[in-house]
Amino acid sequence: MKTIVGIIGHKGKYGLFLQRLFTDYGCEVIGADAQDGPGVDARNSVIVDKAQVVVFSVPPREVVGAISRLVERSRPEQIWMDITSIKVAPVSAMLASRADVLGLHPMCAPTSKSLRGQTIVVCPARLNHWQGWVEDFLSWTGAKLKVCSPKEHDRAIAVVQGLVHAMQLTMAATIRSLGQDVRESLSFTSPVYRIAISLIGRILKQDAALYADIQMLNPNIPQVLSQAAIELNKLLETVKAHKQGMFAEQFIASRDHFGRHELDDAFHLFEELNQLLADRSSEQQVLLHVQEDKPGLLHAITGIFAERGINLTHIHSFRAGDGYRFIVGLDRPREEIAVQLALGRIAECGLANEVK
Repeated sequence: MKTIVGIIGHKGKYGLFLQRLFTDYGCEVIGADAQDGPGVDARNSVIVDKAQVVVFSVPPREVVGAISRLVERSRPEQIWMDITSIKVAPVSAMLASRADVLGLHPMCAPTSKSLRGQTIVVCPARLNHWQGWVEDFLSWTGAKLKVCSPKEHDRAIAVVQGLVHAMQLTMAATIRSLGQDVRESLSFTSPVYRIAISLIGRILKQDAALYADIQMLNPNIPQVLSQAAIELNKLLETVKAHKQGMFAEQFIASRDHFGRHELDDAFHLFEELNQLLADRSSEQQVLLHVQEDKPGLLHAITGIFAERGINLTHIHSFRAGDGYRFIVGLDRPREEIAVQLALGRIAECGLANEVK
């Protein structure tokens, strides 16, 4: 008999992601959502009455209320989980139930194809009947697991998300306040600036309410932002006074705090991103879209280019929402007849389609 998973908030972006995830795991998935109109509390109650696994996938500002209104319907043979970006409040609310309780925080966007290779923060609060099932499920996802308490999670996330997002939002506001034309500034850019702008763009493309929740619902964030303000003001005063010695002192202190291993890892990662961006901006390349990855696919594609004497200068692959994409660098302009013939043959064989 299939495990019945009930998702509270099943039509949101993460709710849809969870539906696919648990279905692929072999579960029967049911759900309710406020998007279906009035009466969501009654619909949520039906889901809790039917489900063995109850997953709360609602905005952080709503999760405690949603949990509290359903606590009386909980059963000892259930497990309740949440996936919000804060953990102390929702886990505490779920512990008022009679169910097993697990806090989860997948550290990836719901646009990801799967959780394989992604990080999930795991906060086991009360696991009696469901310990084995949880271990099997998390192992099946292929994710990297970080196990900690809800308090440890919220303290760390205040920096990992709260500080990082705040700095990107501050950069965006500064660029706006200065009246700097973003498109024009990109014509001056190095990969450093492009990466910074891409991080800002990733946030601004999403829901403002979600990022407000991340900043405002974690009680650790005000202290983190206050310290950030102190450090930014210290940098301002150092720069205005031309105190090169003070600047170097702070620079070296931060470098020592990070540690050699972490700095080397960060440096090499950036160099890889730097090369990827340089390759990506090349005019002599094609972008190929593949709906389904298959053994021997890349060999077949590269073979077609080789048959026409075309040398490949680089190949990068990445997952896209509707399949996979390959950035293929060429030793000649894509407009050349040999390249066009190769692309035609690749499409004819059903290997890939070119993306303009």
